[in-house]
Amino acid sequence: MKRFKLVLLSFILFFSLPFANVYAKINVGTVVFDPPYVDFTNQGFEIDLIKLLCKRTNQQCDIITMKYDELFSSLNDEKIDVAIDGIDFYVTPNPLNGGYIYSYPYLLSEGQFISTKDEGIKSIDELSKDSYVGLVRERTDISAGIYSSFLSKKYDGKFKIVFYDNLQKLIDALDNEDIDAAFMDSNEADYWILNSQNKFVKVGKEMKVADGIGIMALPKNAPLLEQFNKELQDMQNDKTYTDLYDTYFGL
Repeated sequence: MKRFKLVLLSFILFFSLPFANVYAKINVGTVVFDPPYVDFTNQGFEIDLIKLLCKRTNQQCDIITMKYDELFSSLNDEKIDVAIDGIDFYVTPNPLNGGYIYSYPYLLSEGQFISTKDEGIKSIDELSKDSYVGLVRERTDISAGIYSSFLSKKYDGKFKIVFYDNLQKLIDALDNEDIDAAFMDSNEADYWILNSQNKFVKVGKEMKVADGIGIMALPKNAPLLEQFNKELQDMQNDKTYTDLYDTYFGL
């Protein structure tokens, strides 16, 4: 897998946040299973990352699991303070950001088509109007999802899109050949290809979807993200981030 270097300084001008407050407890929303980001609630790249951030800011953090599309409503209802799970966003104002704010991006936002080796699809051009491509439902309103919007705009009418509640159901559908291909985050794709016993293969190259992946919150929690952003910078400088990245994405 390619090496990713965390680039924080180039984004600072887009994330000028107020002075940080102290929080008694932080409720962190995420999904149950979405490797390599979340492997149940005990490990995964973003689980380890948020635990490090909470420890370094002397905060108590509780992990609360739910379906991906519920992260947004749970933030709106203030049931959680922040959300994580490979959440893509745009640095400049964009309606698809949904009125939320985001931490410094710590991973690239890239998508990847995958299929089964038996399906024999070697390029995206081989997908047709009769092809079914699976995608995880990001929002209750499908048009509000960054990945669904990306596919709709880039491949308008080229194939049929089928939505699934979570990544496991998407992978099961691909494994059972209920769909011809799936489109997902490139790190997720690499994980499932590596762990599929050579059943899954990439179709085409990875492609930029949004500007990055980060922690999502309501604007009222900008001080909390300010604390996390400072620690993200410090973690890059003291190599903590590099060590964490290599644990999950290193060769």
